[in-house]
Amino acid sequence: MSSGKLIHYLDDFLGGDKSELGCRKVMDSFINCMHELNVPLATQKTEGPTEIIVFLGLE
Repeated sequence: MSSGKLIHYLDDFLGGDKSELGCRKVMDSFINCMHELNVPLATQKTEGPTEIIVFLGLE
């Protein structure tokens, strides 16, 4: 077994709910979770909550 480092790359997450308030809660929970895990987020790529979004090239 190798003693090298294992690096994980995470990108493109989508969450949702039926209401704007629910969407805000989902986003806030995700941001808090990533903060606790010391996973950096690209704030310039963060959108929402919104009713229409382009995700992985799909609207």
